[in-house]
Amino acid sequence: MASRSSLVVNARVHLSGSRGRSAVITNNVEYVATREGADKSATVDDLKRYELAERMGLIGYCAERPGSTALFDQNGAVQLRTARKELEKADGAIATVVLSVRRDEACELDLACKEDWQRFCRRNLA
Repeated sequence: MASRSSLVVNARVHLSGSRGRSAVITNNVEYVATREGADKSATVDDLKRYELAERMGLIGYCAERPGSTALFDQNGAVQLRTARKELEKADGAIATVVLSVRRDEACELDLACKEDWQRFCRRNLA
């Protein structure tokens, strides 16, 4: 980790039944998944997962293809409708986290591309 990192974490908790929680499910997740400028390109991890699913006959809908969303979890890309379903059935609070780092310090943290960011998040936020 860099010695002078300016990694900024903005976390919010949306309690069950709150308007903020509903907004996360209906608006925030879609914004993150489809916003202009979001890197929706498939990572190497996404492609491996897709190829395995395709071999197993699990892919049938075009929205499931790699690169259709900017959402990800521990296993790879997550489709918008899947994320919404999971959030809707969850009873408890929902936490949203935004990570930001100054561009010049991203190199020190080895955050050169989307896949680096995803691996960083998986490693440090698990």
